[in-house]
Amino acid sequence: MKQLRDIVKPALLIIPDASGTNMQYAALNDLGIEILVLDHHHVTELGGLKTIVVNNQQSPNYLNKGLTGAGVVWQFTRILDEKLGIQFADDSLDLVAVGLAADVADLRDKETRFLIKEGLKQARLTCPLIQQCLFANDYKIQGSLNPIKVTFQISPLFNAVCRIGSLEEKELLFQSLLDDANSKLVPSGNRNKKGEMVPLVVEAYRVITNARSRQNRRQDKLMELIDNVIQSEELSEDKVLLIAIDKGDFEEEHRNLAGLVCNKLQSYYQRPIIILFENDNGTYTGSVRAPSDVEAFSDFRQQCEDSGLTIYNSGHPAAFGLGIESKYINSFVQYFNDRYSNIDVAPTYYCDFIADANDPEIGFAIEEISNYSNDWGTGLPEPLICLGYIPRTHHSSYIRRTGVIRYSSPLGCISEWCTNGPTPFSHFIMHMLLLAGTFSVPCHSHHGNFLARCYLLPLS
Repeated sequence: MKQLRDIVKPALLIIPDASGTNMQYAALNDLGIEILVLDHHHVTELGGLKTIVVNNQQSPNYLNKGLTGAGVVWQFTRILDEKLGIQFADDSLDLVAVGLAADVADLRDKETRFLIKEGLKQARLTCPLIQQCLFANDYKIQGSLNPIKVTFQISPLFNAVCRIGSLEEKELLFQSLLDDANSKLVPSGNRNKKGEMVPLVVEAYRVITNARSRQNRRQDKLMELIDNVIQSEELSEDKVLLIAIDKGDFEEEHRNLAGLVCNKLQSYYQRPIIILFENDNGTYTGSVRAPSDVEAFSDFRQQCEDSGLTIYNSGHPAAFGLGIESKYINSFVQYFNDRYSNIDVAPTYYCDFIADANDPEIGFAIEEISNYSNDWGTGLPEPLICLGYIPRTHHSSYIRRTGVIRYSSPLGCISEWCTNGPTPFSHFIMHMLLLAGTFSVPCHSHHGNFLARCYLLPLS
């Protein structure tokens, strides 16, 4: 706010994919700054004379409440085209599609589904950085995009820069989305190419991949810290896992990673995860993630609000920010222990099919399902198959080390199922004659063989 007031001094401030309070809007308006908000979050502020709020959640006439920030911005530019008699909005449909997929927009909404499928068509992929991602990561992306590929191969790169990147790195990311990023030359930051001029988009890709690596290292440190807290304080018996980290026990940069770590822990523990950091004033603030497919945890944001113990709960029903005073943390945890006293929070792994690895038809079934791999995404998840009765073989030690099952079906349709490295469950394989693997449908093929991500689980 101070920088806007004293340095930038814009006549118009456009805020995409975020909102403020009426008090903040009024303070900026008093400085002569008009405001345009383009958002999709659940907020109550309606703006005022010098603040226009465009938000699909607030309009009874806009039926698609699942449209996320990129879609709201696109709809605004589409109307701007109509008002000004120009046609530019559709030129950015590839960015719109990537933005919607990255923000896990629900594919069951027809408008969202259309925008993603249209924007990811080969002819639409004109953004220089998206093209660079396709080229540099061709082994995994294989020349075309779908929502799952965006989620795992592209959005984490953008996300890393936004979370931990410097201002210069963020500006470079933004510039690499513009049309001249292929022709504009900048000095390379690669130590092996110091002083060499390279296309801006090439340098941007190097920067965002490095940012992802830095983020992963920091994330691993935070995960280790949180795991120690869970174990030492015996939190795993609570119905809601709340990890409050005191000042001095964490690095400030960890705050930006709370949401990512919440997602990972929520997938494992399958219950709401709350990671909070202590502030200078003694309050704790951070991120919350809750399972969206468990009825008891439905609209967990509202449940936190109903507790009457928090300072704020802002964001989506299952992914939001939370603030609480330290004196209420224990009461908050006990509130949900009582509320969910009859709920079993032991991890449960759901699948769509249960199959025998020796079934001669399983290869055909997986191959048929893989034909729809471009259709899966949020709201329409990839089918999960629990594959049982895989015999223990001499490959067991290889699986333990790499997390990859090498197996040929009776039809030879599948050569290996990749787990993307060792999993927390890999060590079980060494001690079992039978195991089950839940895995998504094959994402791509390599040398004619279908590959599928696989998560190994012990059979009880």
